Amino acid sequence: LVEAVREARAPLARPAGPELYALQQRLRDVMWERAGLVRDEAGLKEALGVVEDLQARLPAVGAGGAETLNLAWQDWLNLRSQTVAARLIIASALERTESRGAHYRRDHPGPAPGPLYTVRVRLDGESAAVRRQPVTLSRARPAEATTAPEPVEIGD
Repeated sequence: LVEAVREARAPLARPAGPELYALQQRLRDVMWERAGLVRDEAGLKEALGVVEDLQARLPAVGAGGAETLNLAWQDWLNLRSQTVAARLIIASALERTESRGAHYRRDHPGPAPGPLYTVRVRLDGESAAVRRQPVTLSRARPAEATTAPEPVEIGD
């Protein structure tokens, strides 16, 4: 805990500058362009490289000033969290080699054959721990859900 507090306060000892906001914008851009609505393996791997670079550069970025009412420091802390979340999103998207629901992979445009699964991801030290977990269908089976109900006419 003491080490985590020291790391979180470290940017206060360095002067604030525009680099923080350039890194923030770079993260937003790469996540939208390479890990956004339409994804593929090459783009996801490129995004992962950019995120790892941002994480490596962030400790040298300053937020200057005091802890109270320091918006730059809040932005620095947010960016640190956002880079972690981005790495986990990318790891999860790389694991799912199919298109399903809102996850669309240009290089895998349809659902994969085989049993349904969810992708579980968590931070394990400095790495993303990724695993697949089978889906337990307790209410409806996919074949049952594809049949449309008969239309109902509403009278006067």
